[in-house]
Amino acid sequence: MATRWTGYTSGTQNLLSSIIENKKLALETQAQADTASYRKQATEFAEAEKIRDDKFRSDTLTYRAEERERADEIAKKRIERDKSRDSSTAQHRTAVLSSMITTAKQNSMANWGVDVLDEKGQPISMTIVDPNDSKKRIPNPTLVARGANFSPDGTRLISTQEAVLDIKAQNAIEQAIGLQTEQLKLAKINEAKIAPIDPLLFDPEESDWWGFDEEDALTNLRPKVALWGKTVELMSVLPKDNAKRTHVLSSIEKLHNELIGKKYASATGGLALESGKYGKIRSSLASELESYIKKLGGEINKTNGKSSGLIGKVGEETSYEGVSFKDAPRAERGRRDMLKRKLREISQKESGSPLTAEERSYIRETGQIPDRLISAYNSGAY
Repeated sequence: MATRWTGYTSGTQNLLSSIIENKKLALETQAQADTASYRKQATEFAEAEKIRDDKFRSDTLTYRAEERERADEIAKKRIERDKSRDSSTAQHRTAVLSSMITTAKQNSMANWGVDVLDEKGQPISMTIVDPNDSKKRIPNPTLVARGANFSPDGTRLISTQEAVLDIKAQNAIEQAIGLQTEQLKLAKINEAKIAPIDPLLFDPEESDWWGFDEEDALTNLRPKVALWGKTVELMSVLPKDNAKRTHVLSSIEKLHNELIGKKYASATGGLALESGKYGKIRSSLASELESYIKKLGGEINKTNGKSSGLIGKVGEETSYEGVSFKDAPRAERGRRDMLKRKLREISQKESGSPLTAEERSYIRETGQIPDRLISAYNSGAY
């Protein structure tokens, strides 16, 4: 079978392909050149436009600066002109104001005796808020320092003439009836009348659950001693037949009778180790109460013709001084052991160290208290 003739040889086909390829390359090269040329022109235009904008901004800023300078110069000239025109007026006003302030201060001195105006000629506030009580006002310290006179309640500034009259009247009243003393007395009486009285102030508040305990009772009473004197001092200004004064006196007498009676004495005597310490505490409290009874006009109950301050030991106690621990009765040995434990606790709290071997031996063999611990033991603090 015969082949179809295309009319081109292989060499011719290669030549055509090469020509077409070259044209494509030429077109691409031309396109790239055209793009580069366009970009260059665009860049040059943008730079030129930026230069124009920068110049415009510079010119605008320069114009505005010059405009402000011209405006400042105009304002400066206007101010100078106004100053020149108003100079005499300002001087006159200053002179008038100074004269008014001087006149006001002179009037203040004549009326109040002190200058009650500030540097600008304005009145100083008569009172200020109390720094310790926001609801209260007090005289202004500035005016007080200048010697201003205030009304008795401190809320009103009074004139020199009124102050002189007040002083004369006050002196006349005080000389005639002793007003100052009476006022103080009346104030104390009023305070005593409205003062509340703690119903347990002179009560040991002992519990009846396990029966009476002297140690608990005296422990409860000792913190109240500080209030006893204040209460008695307050009640002593009231009339003797006043109900509150009578109530306090009867409470003190009741406690005093209990302290010097059998109730506390029997409790003390039953505890050999505690009898000395609590006996002294009880005697001291009773003596304190005696002075209050006298101050309130009461009668002191005596025990065997002696006051409670002279209370001695309750009952007879057998002395084992000088008796060794080995030869002492069982009860005495137990007492010495208890004493040693108590003193060990006191020594630890007082000096931070336990009893020495010599002190332990001394307590065990003699039943006595070493000298360095006597004061702390008798104080009752432990």
